[in-house]
Parts: sequence; structure tokens; C-alpha cells
Amino acid sequence: MSPEEEIPPAAIDAVLAAARSRCGCGSFHEYDCHLGQLDREDAAVLLKAARPHIAAAERERLQDSMPSITIQVADGGSISAGQWQELGEQLAAACRYQIASAVQAERERIIAQLGNEHHVNFGETGWSVEHSVECRLSGQPLHECEYHKAVERIADSMAREGRWLITVIDSEGLPGLKRAEPGA
Repeated sequence: MSPEEEIPPAAIDAVLAAARSRCGCGSFHEYDCHLGQLDREDAAVLLKAARPHIAAAERERLQDSMPSITIQVADGGSISAGQWQELGEQLAAACRYQIASAVQAERERIIAQLGNEHHVNFGETGWSVEHSVECRLSGQPLHECEYHKAVERIADSMAREGRWLITVIDSEGLPGLKRAEPGA
């Protein structure tokens, strides 16, 4: 095995640990197991054989997640400074796209997990609005929220107590309310 093909000892240990956990017998495969003996040399051979497949899978994963970027060089010539700048701009745009996509996906995951409803609590001493996750993530002051303003328009005339779901804001800016289920 050439020096550039040498397998790091930590990788060999990881293969042996994975084999032990995959087997489930708990014994060290360097000794005796129903899978047969698996020693450090076997692990190194397995890793060496798997390297091209792992690299290909990683390249495919990256290609699937990134927009394509192409710079064509005419007549086998060199890339000009302008083309390098264009490449840099394309890479920066691709990175911004990936970051924005990841942020949007995380935002959607959080909203789906935590819900996206507004509630109002009426009590003896006043009222308060429980703002939705999306509303809280928007960055706008909560008292400027349309749901907050809608409740504010009717709060003094309300003789209700308890927690209510704000289902809609009508064309006059008034909220539609539905008694919230306990625990909801």
C-alpha cells in the first residue's frame, strides 16, 4: 500500500467498531465471532475498496444540492481575470442560494413543528395575544401585528374569559374567535 493510500488508524478503528455494533454480539472481531474474524488488515482493505464509492456518493450529494456553474474556455486557452471574477460571483450566488434555502427550510420546519396560530387570552385584568411562530420570527414589533390590532379593536367590548383561537380577520379588521380547546 503506497503512503497516499495509507488508511488512518482512526478510520480502521471506526470500521471495527461499526462491525461490532452491526453484529450485535458485542465481541471483538479481532478474536472470535459468528461473522468470522475481522482484524485491522481486513478493515483497511474494506476502507480502501470503499473509498471510490464514498467519494462518488459525496460528489453526487454535492452536485444534487448545488446549482450548476459552468465556465467555458475557448480553444483550450486560459481563463481571463474577468472569467475568474465571473466564477467568483457565480460561486457567491450559489452559496447565497444554498444558505437562503437552508434558512427557509429551517423556518418552515420550525413553523410546522410549533404551529402558526394566534390566540388571545381574556382575563379579569385584561387581555394578551399569543403570537404565532411566524409572527415572532418576522422581526416586526408584536403590537403592530394585524391580529394584535384586531383584538385591540374589540377588547373593551368583550365579556369573554379564557383562551380563544383567532381564526380570521374580517374585511373590517375584526377578529373571528373560536374557543381554544384545553391543552391546544
